[in-house]
Amino acid sequence: MDNPENGVNAPQKQAITSPIGQNALVLAGAGTGKTTVLTRRIAYLIKNGIHPHTIMAMTFTNKAASEMRNRLTAMVGEETAKSLLTGTFHSIGRRILIKHGKSIKLPDKFVILDESDCLSVIKRIFKQCNSADVEGEKPKDHLNWIRKWKDAGQFPEHTSPAFPASREFCRTTIYPQYQKELRRVNAVDFSDLIMLPNYIFDLFPEVAQAVQRGFTHIVADEFQDTSWEQYRLLGHLSRAGTQARVMAVGDDDQSIYGWRGATANVLQRFLKEYPGCEMHTLEQNYRCSPIILDAANAVISGNAERLAKALHTERTDGDAIQIYKARNREAEAERVALEITEGLQSGASVNDFAVLYRNNALSRAIEKSLVLAGIPYKVYGSLSFFQRAEIKDALAYLRLVQNRHDNEAFWRAANVPSRAIGDKTLEKLTESAKHMECSLWQAASAVSGTVGQKLTRFMNTVDKLAKAYDGDHLDQLMDTLVNGVGLKEHYVEKERETGETKCENLDELAQSAASFENKWRLGKSGIVSSLAVNHDDPLSEFLAEAVLDADIAERQSKLEDAVSLMSLHKAKGMEYADVFLIGLEDGTFPSARTEDMEEERRLFYVGITRAKHRLRISWAEMAGYGFSVIPQTESPFLQEIPEHLTHHARPQSTAVLRGDVAWQRKEHMKNHEDGL
Repeated sequence: MDNPENGVNAPQKQAITSPIGQNALVLAGAGTGKTTVLTRRIAYLIKNGIHPHTIMAMTFTNKAASEMRNRLTAMVGEETAKSLLTGTFHSIGRRILIKHGKSIKLPDKFVILDESDCLSVIKRIFKQCNSADVEGEKPKDHLNWIRKWKDAGQFPEHTSPAFPASREFCRTTIYPQYQKELRRVNAVDFSDLIMLPNYIFDLFPEVAQAVQRGFTHIVADEFQDTSWEQYRLLGHLSRAGTQARVMAVGDDDQSIYGWRGATANVLQRFLKEYPGCEMHTLEQNYRCSPIILDAANAVISGNAERLAKALHTERTDGDAIQIYKARNREAEAERVALEITEGLQSGASVNDFAVLYRNNALSRAIEKSLVLAGIPYKVYGSLSFFQRAEIKDALAYLRLVQNRHDNEAFWRAANVPSRAIGDKTLEKLTESAKHMECSLWQAASAVSGTVGQKLTRFMNTVDKLAKAYDGDHLDQLMDTLVNGVGLKEHYVEKERETGETKCENLDELAQSAASFENKWRLGKSGIVSSLAVNHDDPLSEFLAEAVLDADIAERQSKLEDAVSLMSLHKAKGMEYADVFLIGLEDGTFPSARTEDMEEERRLFYVGITRAKHRLRISWAEMAGYGFSVIPQTESPFLQEIPEHLTHHARPQSTAVLRGDVAWQRKEHMKNHEDGL
């Protein structure tokens, strides 16, 4: 076995070699080598006589658990590494339920339901309810509420009265029935893998004691992401650090998952509640330039509720942080594409670059500019803009305005928002259309009765949109579509957890159309006119461009080498040579909807510390919401970066970047023609 104390700095060594019989908290700042400390701590324990099968290593993701196993295998050998219990909180909870679930009458061959299975259970419960009670209810919302109760350790009988009425209905009716149904089929959901072991340990202390006797040491990674139930599970497994000694590794400055139950003060709570706990602070950063670290330290110091630390590095290189005030979203995106192009021309790889944003709607303009510049990109953690469901719904309406006989568009749009035109109705309509040898639109015109009235209302909506368009008024059409058809109300009401994000995407689609129409009228749209039904029609041209964008995004998603696009939440744990942080307007970042400004600041801190060499931050003076363009002010977070660390870039001519997209157009046309 290699000496685990070799090749580390002094604070890392102190953490690795902290007294074996003592609890410890490793406060590990961004890029300070926390995984190195965690794995070497385990190796140190083994070297000093702790049997590997009495050591438990807890992580939050399967990827992290796999990385830990690989590192330990390299250090202590495969056989020894296999003796360790290494896994996520949930996989360890599953092991406990397999062995001790019988104490709550759960068979050892229980089934774990994935999200789609859980939604199916809720849908079956809906069918058993009074139709008036479940009208307008969305199974996904109910599942999210149930998860939140379970993540707080609350069975149905322990929940408190809730608001709004839908959530109260879930609490009193759906949640209890959901639990009964899971028990009936001997199943558990993902949240049960944490809640039920805690329930067993609470009811049967002797079971907890039996489990505790199997372990002498526990290490827990990414501790700042721990929910209350996960914290309780660790307490049960270790008897709050009195049976098994615990080393928790985390960074409260990177606690950004409050919306799923994590609390930044969990580290401080651990310090107080685990006896004799010693804290080791890792502050030497191996990722970022000193300028980037100074900016990160300055920003995060604005949070009052944190454990103090200041990152530093032995590096002396680094460029000033670039701050760029763009004219609008399009100019901001064009600047990003231009600077990536210049970097590539200077020898950089596309893998060196990442574009990070607070909300996914901001990817649209970036995607467009990268396509025009011929730069490959990949969207992580989300679909590309034109592949998102709400965008496809809106485009289906636009396609019907252009062509009433577009059957695929008819099928998609007919029941969004809900008009009680279900799949069975559309299947019957499809059969009628085949028999009549006509389109769904024509077949629908011949339907009478109640179903005919529903179809007529839908068709009248399409006609209303066509009237708003009036041949070439794309702005009026988009305004009516986004605000006058009921799409926004549909997403907010039906998909409450994600509805606001979907509305933001609809606004961004309208803004995209506004930008396109302006360029089209100036003859600068640069789209694939050969795909347009009518070359002189802005709607036809806009839809053709959307088809191209969606097709390119689909092909780009399969590339190995590409610029990375992702939300800041998805960026945690990542690092890139060159990072662009976009959309730094007040109200966008920090979000106008936030109830926790300190968590927003932590999110900004996470974004800053993803950059190894260069960090470029931008915001738009004018940002659109639909067809409204509203003056913006810069994020207050920008004012927290010391002026001497920044360089304010001057606007320069950023004519629409074309790049070498000829191959894309040719390839798309070939694919299009092959499909005919």
